[in-house]
Amino acid sequence: MKNLKSMFIVLVLILAGCLTDTTRVNRATNNSTTTTGSNNASNNNSNNGSTALTTSGSTQVPTIVCKGDGDCNGSTCLMDLTDATRNRCGECLTSAQCPMLNASKCDADNLCVSCGGDSDCAHLTDTPGCDAGICRECTKDDHCDGTACDLSTNTCSDQVLGEGDQCEPCLSDAVCKPGSHCIVLSYKGQRNGQFCLIEKKSAPNERCPSREFSQSISRVSVSGHPASVHCGINESITTCSAIRSTGNRECYTQDNIYLCIADEEGGRCHKSTINPWTCSFACDSEHQCWSGYKCLDGVCGL
Repeated sequence: MKNLKSMFIVLVLILAGCLTDTTRVNRATNNSTTTTGSNNASNNNSNNGSTALTTSGSTQVPTIVCKGDGDCNGSTCLMDLTDATRNRCGECLTSAQCPMLNASKCDADNLCVSCGGDSDCAHLTDTPGCDAGICRECTKDDHCDGTACDLSTNTCSDQVLGEGDQCEPCLSDAVCKPGSHCIVLSYKGQRNGQFCLIEKKSAPNERCPSREFSQSISRVSVSGHPASVHCGINESITTCSAIRSTGNRECYTQDNIYLCIADEEGGRCHKSTINPWTCSFACDSEHQCWSGYKCLDGVCGL
């Protein structure tokens, strides 16, 4: 009986010793795992970009100071050659890195976004003007090389600044010669276009240059010049295009009017005593015709 009791005590002591050893092993294993994880994290931080905390509202948001594209999870590491601590994952550091017409500006989040003004398009030399968030060829005449900017298309036109003659098309006052302005004209009550007209007070002796431009037209110019008397045409029966197509240009027969004004109205193909058939324009008085010409059956001629 004593022997059995002694054996039982020995067995209990053995079991207790095993449990203690197991606990020690588990603790050692856990400590090893924790240490390894900590070492791995440390290694990762030393191999990859470091992480700084920035505050957004009440939340701290990590900002990656990257060393290469591998630190950026699919985006680009933007390298600052003067200060490596400014390296960031994103699309841009400056607007020069934003080449898209609809995303030319680098914002505070290092993203390329739409332009807010001409300065955001300055690095895009072919499209330096900003209009409605998109970089365009022009938004003003300064963007064009001596020609006018067509604001309806934001493109540079072929209209040379300061050279527009009487009754020639214009986009703005700047196209017309000094003393003239860009005036909207009509034909038979419908808008016909914009044309350079000399201001009467700017003409020599305040007289219009020729009889076909003797009709007084007083309107505000397309560029906002106050209304004043300009040397114009009889808008009810002819157009600037018709008058410009006249001269010694032949039209052969009255049916060939398209040779004179190319589908525009207000012109006439006239049979004169000098030339068989020439281009002319409509009139209701000889005072609307060139000097020496008469208004014959509603057409300026000889």
